[in-house]
Amino acid sequence: MSRTALLVLGMHRSGTSATAGLLVRLGAEPPTMLMPADASNPEGYWESRRLWEVHERLLREADSRWDTYTRLDMDRFQPSILVELSDACRRALHDEFGDAPRFVVKDPRMCRFVPFWLRVLESEGIIPAAVLVIRHPLAVARSLGARDGIERDLSLLIWLRHVLDAEFHTRFVRRTFVPYQELIEDWRPVAEQISRDLEMTWRSGTTLDNAEIDRFVNSDLRHYPDELDFDGLEPVLSQWLRTTWAALRRLHEDDTHQSSALSNLDAVRLEFDRATSALGIGERIRGDLEAQILEHAVVRSGLQERVLAFEQRSDALQREVRAFELALSDAHQDAKALRESGSWKVTAPLRAVYRLFR
Repeated sequence: MSRTALLVLGMHRSGTSATAGLLVRLGAEPPTMLMPADASNPEGYWESRRLWEVHERLLREADSRWDTYTRLDMDRFQPSILVELSDACRRALHDEFGDAPRFVVKDPRMCRFVPFWLRVLESEGIIPAAVLVIRHPLAVARSLGARDGIERDLSLLIWLRHVLDAEFHTRFVRRTFVPYQELIEDWRPVAEQISRDLEMTWRSGTTLDNAEIDRFVNSDLRHYPDELDFDGLEPVLSQWLRTTWAALRRLHEDDTHQSSALSNLDAVRLEFDRATSALGIGERIRGDLEAQILEHAVVRSGLQERVLAFEQRSDALQREVRAFELALSDAHQDAKALRESGSWKVTAPLRAVYRLFR
């Protein structure tokens, strides 16, 4: 029996969560250990806690984070670490989905390590199918700014990194594009589009099932409009965004101009990689310097503590010396008084005899 993993990819949690929730309600298996819903996403994230931990480890081993725009260099992984992470991913897949013929894997960070996932799925004999959720970058930037406090231009660079990597690395697997705005306006045509693109059939839905999806996927999910322009941005960033957004829309809407859209995306990606690789070197140098500064600060703090301890010990020793000096001075005074006393003079012959016979 063939098995299919639906990889939900995109740079917007509400969009990817709504898409993953839709796929689950249409018949795909969700993870067994779901990350809990919260105030940012009360309907739930549809993400596996186990796989989230694997992805966190991937980012740490690559010396990266989810909120950066540099390319994730898989060549920096030690072979043994990569084998260990692949094994952990396979175990998580088995525990989360068992033998389910069709299941949903969703995490926005996956956009940056799709090749890792494709290798793991191939080793398990699981067919990958990519569901790329696209949303206007400025709407995503507003959402990230409100939720995480990330400034606009950085959010836009993060969006570019995620969508460019996800699009490029899924070109040779079955895939479909899901515009977020179309999804929340009417999920039914989107479900039909996914079915056609991925060559899948969904289970027959009842009126009750459809009403549940209507409640789950609706326009209340849209907090920021997609009708935005790129005026006011840096010219290079604006051009990257315009070209990428137009190409993604074309891949979704127009089968006759796929090659030109892919060429435009290639041009942006190569230019973006060249620019961010230089920035990434600067980030790594800055990170190394910050680590050295922190290390020196720890050493300095330790030395300061030792100096303080020595100073305290020195003060204690000085107090002891002063006490001994006072005691010695008192002893000298007592001895002088004794030598000048009458009893000392009277006993002088006895002391002489004692010294003679000692």
